[in-house]
Amino acid sequence: MAANRPQETNGIRLCRLVFSFFVYAQAGMSDGSLGAQLDSIQSHYDLTFSVVSLIFLANAAGWLLASFLNIYLLHYLDLWRTLILASISNIIGSAIIVSAPPFPVFVIALFFIGIGACIYR
Repeated sequence: MAANRPQETNGIRLCRLVFSFFVYAQAGMSDGSLGAQLDSIQSHYDLTFSVVSLIFLANAAGWLLASFLNIYLLHYLDLWRTLILASISNIIGSAIIVSAPPFPVFVIALFFIGIGACIYR
């Protein structure tokens, strides 16, 4: 431990642990819920199965973009600002999905969620 670095308290460690648990729980629920909701998404938007599968491609595209940008974000921003950016990306995507938008907007929202989930991990 560096001499000029202040001692971490147990409260700070507990907050970090709770935050990391929340982040991974949210990412897992977000990833796992799409497959179970395919039928309801398909019937709500009246689309074929192949068109509805665009939601997985959008999520994967968000992951791909964030995987390339992650190293630059960590270099130019510090870790906490990068994690805040990931949180904002997830909030934007989730807020859009909750409003039950048209399907193209729904796909774009999953792109933002993919970016946020990749930066978290």
